[in-house]
Order: sequence, then structure tokens, then C-alpha cells
Amino acid sequence: MNKEKYDNEMDENRYKYSKQVFINITQLIVIIVLTVAVIYFSMNQKIVLKSPYSTNKDEIISDGNEDPERLNQFAYYISSLTQNITYANANEQLQKLLPLIESQNFDEVKKNLKLEATYIIRNKITQIFYVSKVDIDSVNKVITIKGIRERRVSGETLKTNNNDYETVILKIEYLVKYGTYFRIKNLGVEKTK
Repeated sequence: MNKEKYDNEMDENRYKYSKQVFINITQLIVIIVLTVAVIYFSMNQKIVLKSPYSTNKDEIISDGNEDPERLNQFAYYISSLTQNITYANANEQLQKLLPLIESQNFDEVKKNLKLEATYIIRNKITQIFYVSKVDIDSVNKVITIKGIRERRVSGETLKTNNNDYETVILKIEYLVKYGTYFRIKNLGVEKTK
């Protein structure tokens, strides 16, 4: 083999090898940068609360704190679905709550909602709920809604012994799942009068 030809092939191979090494180093740097970016953004994600009124608009909350105004809207929305209800729309309204329920408690809450809907339909109840106060405890993740509930059964208004309407407290235990979505952990109604 000719020495000149051998040298040319060696130079060509060295050039190809150095080019390949450069490409590999560039790919390694890009992979490292992208990995660091993914880790950084996953550790510093923002909280996104989807408003029940506008399902296409996300609310981004910084510093890991829920917006009290947005939670207040959720409280009114949930109280409206569960308490402003008639026998004609009971199933539909309570079905609207199901996407907001936490998966761990889904079966229990769904069962309670179905029982409530069945009770309302069977007794032909129409009820109206007037919210008087909403308390938000963002530390314990509990929303307490106090109000007056007026119930009518077959057109007749039900009142307490004092000839008054029921005072009701609706408690919503919530969580912000994965730092992004509002979920109902538990839902309960207490009558105080």
C-alpha cells in the first residue's frame, strides 16, 4: 500500500472520528441541559385551579397558595349544585360534581350523592339554599358554608318547630392534587336548627 494513500485515509478517518466525537459531546450536553430543565420545572410548578364556570381557562396560582377568591367560587358552585336542587334535576346536578371528587373517596361520595338524589326524587323535594357565610381554612383544607335551606315537599314548605327554615352547614374537605387540580375529598351537610 502506498504511504501517501495510507496517510490520506488516516487523515480522513481522524477527521470523521473527531467530527463524531464533537456530535456525541454536543448531544450529551443537550441531554444534560434538558434533564436539568425538566427537573427544575417539575420541582417549581405552579398551582392551576380550573374554574368550574369556565372550563377552558386555567388560573395559575404562585407560591403554592390557593386563591381565596377562586376557592370562594368553588364553594358557591358546589353549594349550588348540592343544595339548590329539585326532584326534576337532582341526578343531573349531582352528576356534575363527580369529576371534582378525589379518586380515593369517589365510591363513598358517589354513593352518598346517589342516596341524596334518590331521597329528593322519591319525596319530590324542591330546595333553595341561601348562603350567609363562607369560611375557608386553607391550612386544614376545609371550606365551611353556612346558610339557610328552604325545603318544599309537594308544594308545602317545611319549617322547623320555631316556624323557621333550616340552618345548614355544608363542609367541603378539599385538596389541590399534584399542585394543579382542585378535588373534593369529602362532602357533608349538618343541620343546626
